[in-house]
Amino acid sequence: MRRHPSLPEGASIEDYAGWESWHYREWAWQYLRRNEDFQKSCLDLSKTTSQLNQKQQEIAEFYFLKKFKHFSEKTLKSNEGFTAIITKSKKPVDTENFNFEFELKHHEIAFVIDLRIALHSSDGIKAQLEIIKSILENRVDALKKTTTDQKAKSSPKVSREIHLHRLRVFDLHKSGMTWKEIADISDIGDKRIPLESMIERLRKDREAALDLINFGYIALVTSTRSREKMPLASSS
Repeated sequence: MRRHPSLPEGASIEDYAGWESWHYREWAWQYLRRNEDFQKSCLDLSKTTSQLNQKQQEIAEFYFLKKFKHFSEKTLKSNEGFTAIITKSKKPVDTENFNFEFELKHHEIAFVIDLRIALHSSDGIKAQLEIIKSILENRVDALKKTTTDQKAKSSPKVSREIHLHRLRVFDLHKSGMTWKEIADISDIGDKRIPLESMIERLRKDREAALDLINFGYIALVTSTRSREKMPLASSS
């Protein structure tokens, strides 16, 4: 799939204006919008004649977006980002029982928790969460057996500068430049390193970017280190 005009070619750092203050969610978005399957899903919406909202919601849920956002949009707005899909029951207004119905997908799990335990024990919630954690881990192990080529990504521990470098290498390669041409760019390659070694390093940079593009951005969003190193503006 060819590079979309909304995505930078990578040659100029000016095409990534504001990167110095991008928070972890923004970096995750920059990786996701380069995902070819996500791009195709967005572009296919132009052929949709019915149920557009439903299809947008399905795309958002599949890629863990809070709400649908087209990949051609360059940056996130303050109310946009990523989320684990969590549905909770309504807050009761009295002591009357009420119905709560929800149709679960195969990759979802539901819990009913008796909150009264917290009224009698300060460790009540903690004890229940430990049980829930154990159940969740077992369910994840079971889910892995029903999927293929799914391996949890480790949390990224790199700086904004390295994220930017990897994105630029990916974009430059996507734009059709050869590895030698990429290595010759002054703020990308390093003339002190032999060309073959430099090219190998650039290949690994692209692979690292591709790893985050292919759902690795979720590890970036959920990483405690990423949230600390690249916090949201309100928490910086």
